[in-house]
Amino acid sequence: MCLSKNPTNPQGKCTWDRDWGDSAAETVVTPPYPLTETVLVRAISPDRDICEITFPRVAGYRVESPREPLRAKFTSDSTLVLSPGDLGPTETQKGGVVGRDANINIEHLEAERESTLLFYLTDHLFSTTWCDGIGNPKYHLFGQLKRIVREWLRNYFVYPTGTPIAHLVSVQVLAQACERINVGIVAGHSDDRPITAIQDPSNRIGSTRSVHFATTKTTLWKTDSDLCHVNWVVCDSECEAQFCRMVEGHPLTRAYVKNQGLGFEVPYRYGSEARQYVPDFIVRVDTDTQQPPMYVIVEINGFGRENTRDKKLAVEECWLPSINRLRTYGRWEFVELRDIDSLDADYSARVQEFTGQMGRGRYSPAQIAAAKRLMALGGSNPNVEHIPRRRSGL
Repeated sequence: MCLSKNPTNPQGKCTWDRDWGDSAAETVVTPPYPLTETVLVRAISPDRDICEITFPRVAGYRVESPREPLRAKFTSDSTLVLSPGDLGPTETQKGGVVGRDANINIEHLEAERESTLLFYLTDHLFSTTWCDGIGNPKYHLFGQLKRIVREWLRNYFVYPTGTPIAHLVSVQVLAQACERINVGIVAGHSDDRPITAIQDPSNRIGSTRSVHFATTKTTLWKTDSDLCHVNWVVCDSECEAQFCRMVEGHPLTRAYVKNQGLGFEVPYRYGSEARQYVPDFIVRVDTDTQQPPMYVIVEINGFGRENTRDKKLAVEECWLPSINRLRTYGRWEFVELRDIDSLDADYSARVQEFTGQMGRGRYSPAQIAAAKRLMALGGSNPNVEHIPRRRSGL
């Protein structure tokens, strides 16, 4: 490379003259990327304000110390199932530059008994949760907590056969177990010491009015203008598209919205880590005029991993009781739908259980039959791009 006068330059200015020889590669022109169509997902206001859904923003929960004696209410969701992947390796090989390799394992810990796990778990639960206002442990509760922990270990703790007890005494396992036990104790005292929701002090109430984002996804469902405040639903699966078809044809649906760009979150803990659970849909269903509005939180085919039990427990044992106790945001319920083949039947059964209106004859058989026909045809807006249509099971 040299700096020289360019004879083609009329001004005779100095320019950089590159001379790389014959080995220089030819210039490769990269074709431009094709433009991707962007769709704006937003609330249609004021035309669809009648479909607006509001919800409380919860930052956490506060639980008053329950009355003694302590008791717990465990369900099948209180079960903690550990796999070998959760526990990690039990043997590793260590070798240096010279010398023989050495296998390091935990065989010397196999003599530990189940009472050791009981003690460590009770101690972890006792020292991290059951303290007074200034952090001093309530020693007189240790025996009661030990009784509850023993019940949970015998009936709701599953781990691989042959696993040394000492391998279960890890910070992660203890934290997950204590979270399940704490939720059970809170549920056991829901009558005399109910849980209280701590709302976000900067933004206490959320609304569908705030939905406004752009997407390049093509799996979109055009919503019914009489049932949804937002113009599009971005479907993440065929189950969600099927649910949109079904819920728009359900006779009790008054409004619904996909929880995307909405900001509706349920705080929960996975072990010692604080997380936020984002459900799929919120549906406002019809009730008697004397009753407060009812909202149903819907999770579609999303529960499969172990932490999903913590999500469900947080909704059913913490979020729902604390919000329904306030009596200012209506009544809230939770529905989990897993099977796409029985999606509409399962949802209708749960909603009928919540409201009891269809059983009381609020809707005539002709109205219900018309709604079922609409659901079978694909709802009010059956066109969903790139998602195969399915016929409803109702």
